[in-house]
Amino acid sequence: MKALSKTLFLLLVACALCLANIPINLTMTDPNFGKPNDNVFGDPMEYAIQSFDLQGPAGGGVVGTWTLTIQTNYGDPNPSDPGYVNPVGVSSMPDFCDGGGSAFSAGSTPCADHSNPFFMSDFLIQQGSTYYGIVMSTHHIDYGTPGYSDSYVAGNLYSASGFQGQQHGNPVPNAWVILDPGGTQLNSGSGTLSVALNTSPGGGTCYGQPHGTGANATDCAFYKVTDTFTVSSASNFFNPNVPLTIYASSADCFNATLVVTTPEPSGLIWLLPALFLLGAYLRRRSLAEVK
Repeated sequence: MKALSKTLFLLLVACALCLANIPINLTMTDPNFGKPNDNVFGDPMEYAIQSFDLQGPAGGGVVGTWTLTIQTNYGDPNPSDPGYVNPVGVSSMPDFCDGGGSAFSAGSTPCADHSNPFFMSDFLIQQGSTYYGIVMSTHHIDYGTPGYSDSYVAGNLYSASGFQGQQHGNPVPNAWVILDPGGTQLNSGSGTLSVALNTSPGGGTCYGQPHGTGANATDCAFYKVTDTFTVSSASNFFNPNVPLTIYASSADCFNATLVVTTPEPSGLIWLLPALFLLGAYLRRRSLAEVK
């Protein structure tokens, strides 16, 4: 019995350590991306967002390097249109104008229709009354919220008192797109944001919608946006054992968004009762054999 108890204790410890070292991975893909029933307001070629993947440190836990990958369409993709935007190679997602209007130029009328330009939403995480945001674009003063001003830098992780709703169109409840101003940077140093043309799993070109045959028939977004940042303290980011909600939008108009809430409890909490029942069974079996 002593040997059995020791074995079960070591098993519990080993499983706990195993789970503690599993990297955090939060991911979501829109199964309707590129299809007629995709829930996108406006032109899907400008706004449709396909997926996000937030990968935690390789050794598990919160402390270390994080990588966020978002696959999305973004702005007018036609180079012959005056509102064409090409985010490839940037360190902050650029502004763009809806409907092919003239490109945004700082210090002048933003768009041909005199509306404010669009920019990419923050990657938002809410856990209880704590609000996090990974900034993807420079925020603008007075675009959607009068008096709004901040000094957030694209690529960095921040926490703030709450979220701001959509910055264009008629307000929609819970259409969260950017952090409140006055937040605190949580990552060490500076995050690194980069953008590249996306490629399909077969290596073909992504057209932002179904196109062609073979590898090119794969539905895939135009762009792959990648951000890496480092968290140096476990208190500087979310608790992986507590439910949270993620809001990921291609633009601050909330025309296309992915929203997901993680379940509870953690895998470890589910595993321990199973190990306890296994131990109880083995103990009863051992006692029966002794008798």
